Amino acid sequence: MNCMTDIQFLNHASLLIEQKSQQLLIDPWFSGQVFNNSWALLQDTRFEDLDFSKLFWIWISHEHPDHLHFPTLKYIKENSTRKITIIYRLQENKNVKNALEKIGFSVLEMPAETLLKLENGLELESFHHKTDTAVVVKTESHVLFNQNDCKFSLSELEKVKRKYKKIDLWLNQFSFAGFVGNEGEPLQIENEKKLLIAYLQNAFACIQPTYFVPFASYIYFCRPRNDYLNEYAISPKTVSSVLPRGRVLIPYPGCSLLEENDLGIQYWASRYQNRQLAKPSKHISIHALKDAAQQFLSDTSVFPKNLLPSVVDLWIEDLNQSLRIDFQSSEVLFFEGWDTGYLAAKLRSSDLLFLLEQSWGADTINITACFSVLHQWRWRRLLYIKHSLYVPEYRKNSLKHLIYRLADLYYYKSPSRQPL
Repeated sequence: MNCMTDIQFLNHASLLIEQKSQQLLIDPWFSGQVFNNSWALLQDTRFEDLDFSKLFWIWISHEHPDHLHFPTLKYIKENSTRKITIIYRLQENKNVKNALEKIGFSVLEMPAETLLKLENGLELESFHHKTDTAVVVKTESHVLFNQNDCKFSLSELEKVKRKYKKIDLWLNQFSFAGFVGNEGEPLQIENEKKLLIAYLQNAFACIQPTYFVPFASYIYFCRPRNDYLNEYAISPKTVSSVLPRGRVLIPYPGCSLLEENDLGIQYWASRYQNRQLAKPSKHISIHALKDAAQQFLSDTSVFPKNLLPSVVDLWIEDLNQSLRIDFQSSEVLFFEGWDTGYLAAKLRSSDLLFLLEQSWGADTINITACFSVLHQWRWRRLLYIKHSLYVPEYRKNSLKHLIYRLADLYYYKSPSRQPL
């Protein structure tokens, strides 16, 4: 190993890269539940075990809380005496930049496909994919491609490969990161699992890295409502078995990615067996849900009426009630039972409130997988409309573009899903 450079795996999607006694930290999330308390780390990181005395930069890929985790960032800021610069993607929406500056960080906005050279000789180039970002990091001795959560097509991966002929370490998400099928639909979920494994195999053949490092999936679904997905999770051991022998490096917290190890598979297997589920969330009142639904209806006034569905019903499991959102008459109704003509999904009242109230509610609810889809078209359309209120460029789409982009809320496109 080059004594001047080290690449250390910390947890989930977090790395610590040191060169010439200066450190770059990537996507730190060290403890606590995220995505409306629906995800938990397989193993928390003890803050007291970390030494950030040489930390100069933090690179953040995107605003999902398993990558942009404000409690972790606040702890680092409060326990550091030096100036730390956060490197974040250049984008139209400045909410992340403003929030980071409010904590006290300096923020360097990084355009896509532009080389950034740091003082210690590290070179970074980012590649944007919708609201996510991948990065290539060149050290004095290695080229690392952190694809992260980006769902690049093979042609997009070939573009990266043309720029970087030799990639030593390729890091990518390796298991589910949200809804892939209802509980009780094992064939659907197994099909998604096969598609993800096939994607990893095809991407590996395209990139041809020295090593693949399974990354950004060291979590479990920690709510009773989404626990069923844990039984289908793709393990590091499975990844190792489906890619070329000897070309998969399974990391564990604190290990160097520049040294081979055979401890990773055993380390994570024991963590998968010790999952602890969170308690069911509290009931939300009909009054609170009605207020949130009315506000959501008001927000959708930015859309022409012909872009909106007529009526969407949602079955609230814990209240034994249905919520009807009538987009054409701008009315919100509650009633017992359900009308199958308009029913889109069923979920708990707390998840419904989160979906309606939070700007990023659609993206988060899809990642939590704390719901069951009863009518795919109505549910996906509802989520897309909600997400379009948060992401300005979505709102600029024509009706045709709106319809075809509904599938963007799904992480993997599957032939098994009904066509739009």
